[in-house]
Amino acid sequence: MAGTASTNSAPRASLPGLPGFKNPVFDTQRIFRRLMRTMSLPGTVVTIDGIDLPAFEGVMPASAATLMALADRETAVWIDGDLCPSGISDYLRFHTGAPAAKQRQEAVFALIDGRSGASAFDGFNPGTDEYPDRSATVIVQVEGFGTGQAKIIDGPGIKEPREISVQGLVAGFWSRWTANQGKYPRGVDLFLVSGEDVLGLPRSVREASKEPT
Repeated sequence: MAGTASTNSAPRASLPGLPGFKNPVFDTQRIFRRLMRTMSLPGTVVTIDGIDLPAFEGVMPASAATLMALADRETAVWIDGDLCPSGISDYLRFHTGAPAAKQRQEAVFALIDGRSGASAFDGFNPGTDEYPDRSATVIVQVEGFGTGQAKIIDGPGIKEPREISVQGLVAGFWSRWTANQGKYPRGVDLFLVSGEDVLGLPRSVREASKEPT
């Protein structure tokens, strides 16, 4: 269920003693299916619950679960500077083999805070016309769904224009999203995360003018 986000506030623990998924194959597949659902049905909020991972300061449960399910030794991960001290990069490297990206352009996956000064789009790989699938996927942590600025979205996977509301995005986010969508088929894909909830925004989604029915 969508709601107000709550970040994990726990001190950094030593590595590599922190456990990963209790059932790696089952947990990874379950998370992957839910992530693909929200990407194929944009604007749909899915909940990633029942995943007992260690808490990292400032990192929401669904953010950690998403990175654990998707990242591997061939996918560099870029972590927002405010979240780096949490230890999540070392944790991901130990459990998935994913290297830390030194620059945004290197990242296959990224984790940022929606209210930080960092844009969700600046510097990340948008792919190329020949290989648009090589673009980055960015996880943006927000405060909640169902409140905040409302937007109407449309595009593949959306039968009728629908309204979404997201609280906790940096000013100018939606204008930057429009610019990102204008690069289609290039452009970054986003997972907006609030606590255990995830809302997918693939690059194909556009802001619509028609009111939802």
